[in-house]
Amino acid sequence: MSYSGMVVDLLSGLAVSVGIFVLTLAVALPLGLVVALGRMSKSPVISGLFRLYISVVRGTPLMLQIIFVYFAPYFMFGMPLSSYPRLLATVIAFGLNYGAYFAEIYRGGILSIDPGQREAAAALGFPRTTTFMRIILPQVVKRVIPAVGNEVIARLHHRRHRDVHHRPPALELQHYDGPARRRRRLLLRLQLRRRLGDGADREAAFVLRLGKLA
Repeated sequence: MSYSGMVVDLLSGLAVSVGIFVLTLAVALPLGLVVALGRMSKSPVISGLFRLYISVVRGTPLMLQIIFVYFAPYFMFGMPLSSYPRLLATVIAFGLNYGAYFAEIYRGGILSIDPGQREAAAALGFPRTTTFMRIILPQVVKRVIPAVGNEVIARLHHRRHRDVHHRPPALELQHYDGPARRRRRLLLRLQLRRRLGDGADREAAFVLRLGKLA
């Protein structure tokens, strides 16, 4: 590969990574605010649902979430993977993941505001929406910027997971046939071991017998 071709490939990969990152922030920043407000809801049902979402997302690996978002529509609804853009699945998975972390940052910023400000606004006759948008939210934004910046940098360390956007052939499931596919892979592996003199004749015969019974 020539130097110019290598530079073009690097710039193409950089454009994809930057595009995913920008789209992820566009999804995660407002989603985090919505989740934070839901988490602080007085309704135990709503608060419990958002608490469960945050706990699940923050308690599971990001790679597992990406795999779930991409393959769940196929296994649950039978939607062909060819009709589900990989870029869309990547942005959704990253947005849901980032949003859970941003939600806790937003919630901490909201709770850090002196309750007396809400009481003063209510005494002056301000509606709750105006109080939040004009008085509380500007102060929250100012306070959470450092924490959000740190979290964005920490989330950037997960850029290696974006390789799932370039799906390897082993993950192609348009013609997924379950155990038969796994049996073929095992047969190929055993045949290779036999050619290398690994003494896998009995194992190969056993697998072949299973194939005839299937």
